[in-house]
Amino acid sequence: MKVPVDQKPDPEILRHQSRFCLNEAQRLIGEGKLVLAAIALHDHCEYLLKYRICLMTGKLPETRSIRALLQFLRGNSPIMERLVIDRKNFFNLVKIEKAYIYPKFFATSYSPEQIIPLLEFTRDVFDKALGEYSVA
Repeated sequence: MKVPVDQKPDPEILRHQSRFCLNEAQRLIGEGKLVLAAIALHDHCEYLLKYRICLMTGKLPETRSIRALLQFLRGNSPIMERLVIDRKNFFNLVKIEKAYIYPKFFATSYSPEQIIPLLEFTRDVFDKALGEYSVA
């Protein structure tokens, strides 16, 4: 989403999109649509990161990469540092990013055992690190 030069992005739109995507991921998991749920989880993380960055800078980064977006926030919070430095957390973020990319280029399917832990990580670790304790 490109924002015209003379228009500032509205962070609350990003926050709303983030909440919608998390709810959508939960719904899709319940329906067994796991590839779409993985994509929605990625979008939730992306929008939530962009929301935080927009609050801090007033600008909207033009990347969809979770890892690139985390680099914007690194150093601004000890919790964010732990989220990036902790190996298990980092690998979960990489899995979420891959779950978004792989279905676009490869015939991919996921099992509930692959996606449900990513949903739990997103709610229990990622959202808390970003100050979103209740994204419902």
